[in-house]
Amino acid sequence: MRESYGRVQLHRPGGEQHRLFLASMPAATFPLPEYKEHLLPDQVGAMVPHAISHAGSRIGPCIGHTLTGSRAPVQFDLAEAPQESRPPTVLAVGTSGSGKTVFQQFVLWQAFMQGSLIVDIDPKGDHRLRELPGVADCLEEIRLSGEERYRGLLDLGLVDRRFGWPLEIDKMLMISLGTGWWRMRRDAAKFMMQPHILKARDVAMGMVQDSSLSALTIMQALSEPRKPWTINSEIGDQAGESLTMGESLVFQRFDASLEADDVKRALNLGRLESLGFTSRLEGMRQLDNGSGQNLKDLYAIGLEAGRAKTPGLDGIEAEDFPRHFDPAGWRRAAAG
Repeated sequence: MRESYGRVQLHRPGGEQHRLFLASMPAATFPLPEYKEHLLPDQVGAMVPHAISHAGSRIGPCIGHTLTGSRAPVQFDLAEAPQESRPPTVLAVGTSGSGKTVFQQFVLWQAFMQGSLIVDIDPKGDHRLRELPGVADCLEEIRLSGEERYRGLLDLGLVDRRFGWPLEIDKMLMISLGTGWWRMRRDAAKFMMQPHILKARDVAMGMVQDSSLSALTIMQALSEPRKPWTINSEIGDQAGESLTMGESLVFQRFDASLEADDVKRALNLGRLESLGFTSRLEGMRQLDNGSGQNLKDLYAIGLEAGRAKTPGLDGIEAEDFPRHFDPAGWRRAAAG
């Protein structure tokens, strides 16, 4: 708005913000009935403060026309948003029978015709994608049913057929090797005093760590690791909490702790050696730090992380790698 109209004074009423915040909590009743209104599509459109005359994408299939006298065609390109690094979510607003489902099926069909793999969720059973040209021969239908022929199809079986991966416990082994983990902690007051570029850096680092933990959570939920990795204090290590009926693959995570106390124990640091430890620890957490001392420290930490102090619970052992995944001609060293 400021770019289009110059300086704009924004007024943020603070009188009801606390009650509105409390209303967002789980299982909380909404305390402000005056904020609850059902809006018509025209009203939703009228709430856009910086609306322009142009609508739709520059290219793409025609999905309708504007309501102006010119009735200009509106084009829609599903690939436009991700290509421009914008959220690809689409909100279709309309009353019952106004054509939302037809619009959705038309857009999916266009994506299908351009080579995309599409997923159509049909809770009411009124979709007709299979009747569109070219769809029926490529369609796979999965019903939420207790029938034997549908069981397990919503597990990783779809990925199995898509990529040709034989997802079975005796056919796929996946090992995840970390680069050192530690719990990111930020002091709120110090964070707010930082320049914006450093705030953005910290936020990006937090997002990377969250994404890594999310991926690890999913992989452990699809398998039953011999040494499950603890996600956090709330989720735990997911032992015995598989999402599928049996394991879909063999998965194991190996990593070394870069928490301060664990690093001191791994390097056997005494009081005098702990002087300047904070900056030394920060250096260990930087992937681009190739100094000789840092590489020596990380090597020692890795050796300690791989040593099995309690067999079956920590370290790296031959038993973590099932024998049927051994390459042909591979001979294992004797235990110990």
